[in-house]
Amino acid sequence: MPFGAVTQLLGIASPSVKNAASFGSTVLRLPAGFPVYQQQMVRNQAIGAGPIVAAEWCGTADDEFQHTATLREASAHDTHFSRRNLSDPSTNDLVYHRGTYFNQIYYLNNEPDLGSYLAVPNTGCSCWNPRDRNIDQHVSSCFPNPTNTFWEPAGGFGNDLPCSSGGNSERIRANALAYVYLKLKEYTETILGRGHIVLPPSSVNPLLGRPSSPNLLNDDAQYWVDFYTKVHNGVTVGNCNKQGIISSAIRTIHLHKYTDDPSELIHANHTPLDFVGFDAIVIRAGTDWYRTTYNSGNPLDLDVLLSEMGYLWSITTPLRWAGGWASFRKGLSWWNSYLCWLTRRAPYECNLQGWDIPTGHRLHGCILEPNVAPYTTNSPTSYGAHLDYTRNQWCLNANTMQVGVLYN
Repeated sequence: MPFGAVTQLLGIASPSVKNAASFGSTVLRLPAGFPVYQQQMVRNQAIGAGPIVAAEWCGTADDEFQHTATLREASAHDTHFSRRNLSDPSTNDLVYHRGTYFNQIYYLNNEPDLGSYLAVPNTGCSCWNPRDRNIDQHVSSCFPNPTNTFWEPAGGFGNDLPCSSGGNSERIRANALAYVYLKLKEYTETILGRGHIVLPPSSVNPLLGRPSSPNLLNDDAQYWVDFYTKVHNGVTVGNCNKQGIISSAIRTIHLHKYTDDPSELIHANHTPLDFVGFDAIVIRAGTDWYRTTYNSGNPLDLDVLLSEMGYLWSITTPLRWAGGWASFRKGLSWWNSYLCWLTRRAPYECNLQGWDIPTGHRLHGCILEPNVAPYTTNSPTSYGAHLDYTRNQWCLNANTMQVGVLYN
């Protein structure tokens, strides 16, 4: 079932190109209505706009500031993947954006369950690490004692980056996240009345609140138990409170899932189809946990959004051309089978309402960085695509039954 202008099952995530939607339609030939997931409100290089290295566009603001199928990140604080942007900076923040345009899609925070290390102070560092521990003034009055009500220690990464000042890694508390989400959702969707949608945060682990092992509720799982319990039962922080919402009101279960590296020794005897099964199991396990916990075990009246997916992003060797596999045949076998499961089988196995009818709920997947290998090579430089990998491409001319080669 479409949410907002998103009507297609497959889209793109965090391409470091200008005008990502135009790149998707022109270079990748994706049909209209595909989702574009980004870690900024409006893509540009201002330090207050968001992380401007690696997975985001590093140039001037793009032209798609009101593209209705773009999923825009809102945040009350700096993280490894965001900058506070509810009302700070004063332009292209959430308050300005939602009050100026119509039918926009927002989500609150990319992987908030992951902690972040502060950047080196007073250096103008504009890489991933947060600038400070300040809270956006749009919600800061609810947290007069932020150390005990907003922040908590949490495992993170990025301490080895040049901008990191070391110290402690911290994240927003689950109940604070739930309050900010409910506050933004109520005003943006209901009170403002401009056709906007606010989606829940994305999780690092697709299992959400389901223990990774029996009787072992790890820290990540407990975080999502606390968050969704507050979202559905209501939450109070200081003198601020919000009533809970029903399960279908969140519109999507929001997950991330990268496929494991098949070159690891532990996977020596696993086939491409095994890998499809591994991913299907954990995605289904996360949705089943939510369905049984908050929907009385009934089929879910919402979609599933896999807003970051694909081969493991940390694979940097030429094996990435085949998704980490040692041969193109195995890589294509895995990829085609995985896409087949995502677009056809997943709604049934994840117990989504209407899985058997065209207008029913579906799983939507966004492929990370489709402007780099193995998805794109030598694409038009006007899109700023990465050209760090080249290959020879063999082509069959079906009319002449001759084979030719395009070098590099």
